Amino acid sequence: MRIMLLASDSKYAFRFRGDLLGRMVRLGHEVFAVTLDREYEEQFNEAGVSIVDISFNRTNTNPFTDLSIIKKYKRIFKEYKPDIIYAFTAKPVIYGCVAAGRCGIGNVYPLIPGLGSSFGNASFKGRLMESIMTRLYRRSLSNATKVFFQNTDDINIFTGKGIVDREKCVRVNGSGVNTDRFAFCEMPDGLSFLLVSRLLRSKGIIEYLHCAERVKREHPDVCFRLIGGFDTNPDSLSIDDIRPFINNGTVSYNGYVDDVYPYLCGNSVFVLPTYYNEGLPRSILEAMSAGRPVITTAWKGSVDAVVHKKTGLLIPIKDEQALENAMLYMIEHKDRLAEMGKNARVRCEELFEVGKVNESILKTMGLV
Repeated sequence: MRIMLLASDSKYAFRFRGDLLGRMVRLGHEVFAVTLDREYEEQFNEAGVSIVDISFNRTNTNPFTDLSIIKKYKRIFKEYKPDIIYAFTAKPVIYGCVAAGRCGIGNVYPLIPGLGSSFGNASFKGRLMESIMTRLYRRSLSNATKVFFQNTDDINIFTGKGIVDREKCVRVNGSGVNTDRFAFCEMPDGLSFLLVSRLLRSKGIIEYLHCAERVKREHPDVCFRLIGGFDTNPDSLSIDDIRPFINNGTVSYNGYVDDVYPYLCGNSVFVLPTYYNEGLPRSILEAMSAGRPVITTAWKGSVDAVVHKKTGLLIPIKDEQALENAMLYMIEHKDRLAEMGKNARVRCEELFEVGKVNESILKTMGLV
């Protein structure tokens, strides 16, 4: 069969979908990835996947100016004649699925990896955008064979708004994680906390920095590290937001890195105090695979990964005191970190190993 992935940038597509596409190739299928760039073309080609170009503004928030994207997808579909469409992230899902329906493609499988900034904003502009996105999703997902979700909350939101029928919804355990690539590693000497994320305000970055500053006054030997790049998302922080914490020695900032594994192995506890509309954060799964206990929020997606006081700690969203207390708990119970990390690895192998997650997707598509 000829299978076509619809994504945004090639790096993100390869990192989150490369293992799945490679598995499709090994099953004997012809696989294409439609992306905004060719930055990861070499990696895709090594996996047996061909890149197809498309252009659109990933962060434009006016859907009416994006309608030309449907025509672009239709041209691609008519040229390549795919048998199966697999789309993820908002614009490829919305416009790609509409185009697939107009081209008569009968096997369409979108993935909703979280709702991002389009849902849950109480401002007038936010409510208007949610209303528009609801209509767009309802139209596009009417063409879907099945719709993959990464948490139950998002299924309930979409079915509650009449966007998609519950019978079409399939929940998967996130994107999965390659447990060989993110192998278990022993705890390092000393005690340190690590946050890896796009530097969005709703990822809890500022809360992390505030708590780190207070904890470090009491425990100056404890290290706090931050990894991640700035984003074009309106919710993105700037260097000016984090510079004071770098300058006063609260946190070590490494910017964006391609390979986070050495940093996971070099730190004791992973932290992600997110209140972003996540699916299931891949960064949490990578940390668990490496054997790191996790502090995160009892929030959609994240809450499904972590078992409180067994593989990490769950805290309320936007609660700096709870986050600070969780950090202090890890410091005061340092002798439990290795055990919690091993528990996290076992849970990751049982539920979130990428091969298991991919098999559930392939079975739904009828490919295995």
